[in-house]
Amino acid sequence: MAADVAPRGDRITDPDTVEPGSAGSELIAIQHAARVTRPDPALSATVALVGRIDAALARYRSGGDRHRLLRSGALAAEYAGFVCRDAGLATRCLFWHDRAMEYALRAGDAPIQAFVLLRKSQAAYDRRDAHRLADLARAAERMAGAATPSLRAEIVQQRARGEAMLGADIDRVRSLLDRAARLRTTELHAPDVAPGQALFDIQVALCWSESGRPRQAVQRFREVDTHGMSTRDRAYVSILSARSLALSGEPDEAAAITTAALPPAAAAGSRRSVLEACGVLTALKPWRSRQPVSELARAVRSARELLDH
Repeated sequence: MAADVAPRGDRITDPDTVEPGSAGSELIAIQHAARVTRPDPALSATVALVGRIDAALARYRSGGDRHRLLRSGALAAEYAGFVCRDAGLATRCLFWHDRAMEYALRAGDAPIQAFVLLRKSQAAYDRRDAHRLADLARAAERMAGAATPSLRAEIVQQRARGEAMLGADIDRVRSLLDRAARLRTTELHAPDVAPGQALFDIQVALCWSESGRPRQAVQRFREVDTHGMSTRDRAYVSILSARSLALSGEPDEAAAITTAALPPAAAAGSRRSVLEACGVLTALKPWRSRQPVSELARAVRSARELLDH
């Protein structure tokens, strides 16, 4: 279902304009600042930038400047969707991802369309909506013919995750992951629409976990270099890895890692991370009498209370 009306707080009024060549750099600055802030300032700044892009579009009616503005609008709206996703604002995430797709369609930019479809597919993972995830990944692949190899690699990897969640044979999942890995080696990625190596490795680890091979997922998580990530992102990755540990039958380590990751995740306003921690706690039910698991249950309650205030 599409979200046609901007949710409260996301409506834009009387914005200034932005120059076509500066919109992209402004978005990068917002993303950089968001590494150390809660979601609200990043979302407000991004929404304001989208409004200024809309205002500028009234002045640039054709040509390369208009195309650059539409492309920047797609990337900015997608980032607003990502911020909403991390904050656990599912309806607002849907609105901004749909807005991003509108910009990409107006720009006639198939690689950006593929990128937005990929992001929508990734958002479906938060709800473990395997069919939607897989459908959107396939749609992204259809649009990705002119995309960079690294973006196509992540789309193929996302297809692997969707098929794993839907019960595909492990040889099929492994074949898709191998294809994705080969694509990544063919060309340096474009920085505005492609993930870094760490993010790609995390996505592969999730494929192994969803394929019923959590021990392989744990090994892949341990190989991920998280040093360049924000505190928020490191906490999220730790919680994802802890779920694989729980599924591997390592309850104490899984509980301890999640408990340690929850305070920075909650302080950053990452409801997505806290919801994943709830999933770890569910996976640890067979060991709920163990002290580390009991401590995790208390930490989850505290994190949820912090976010609800």
